Amino acid sequence: YSCGSFPLPVLVGPLIGGCTLRLGYSTTALGPRRLPGREKGPEEMEAVQESQQQVSEALQEYESLDRQLDQLADYMSVMESRSEQLTQDARQLLQEVREARTSRQNGAAATEAETD
Repeated sequence: YSCGSFPLPVLVGPLIGGCTLRLGYSTTALGPRRLPGREKGPEEMEAVQESQQQVSEALQEYESLDRQLDQLADYMSVMESRSEQLTQDARQLLQEVREARTSRQNGAAATEAETD
């Protein structure tokens, strides 16, 4: 790092606005920024494009999984509702069976009483 003709220690360099790093960055109060003379090379551009592609694919995958989770939640809600309905139907059927059995037993008892 250097500011004008005064070399600065490495740790102090980033704290001083306007000091230039050897890699072509300038430190300012807003943080490092690229100097006009340093353009991205082809490898850097390719790496950036590859990173952007990976981010895009990951985002698409996330959105797809999010939709699948929504569909699964809807399905689970429907299944829960159907399960509750089946439970009610089973209870009602059981009640009808008990009533029929009681009615039949009462009928059989009445028939026996008549025959006695």
